[in-house]
Amino acid sequence: MNPEQIKRREYYGLGTLLGGIVLVFAGIGCLLFSLLVGLLLLGLGAAAAITGLLVLHRIPDVVGQPDELW
Repeated sequence: MNPEQIKRREYYGLGTLLGGIVLVFAGIGCLLFSLLVGLLLLGLGAAAAITGLLVLHRIPDVVGQPDELW
């Protein structure tokens, strides 16, 4: 995998994770006004945050093990 693809995955993962966190906090705030909208935002935010974490976790290692470098 080339470095541009890795960088794109990092940006996608971080953006999705941060967007999910924002939606979770918005959902918590909306729970005070509307239960349905708040739960919907909480669900979407949790799904987005989990997706972002999975994308970041599945990025392949570019640098080898320390013993392989010597």
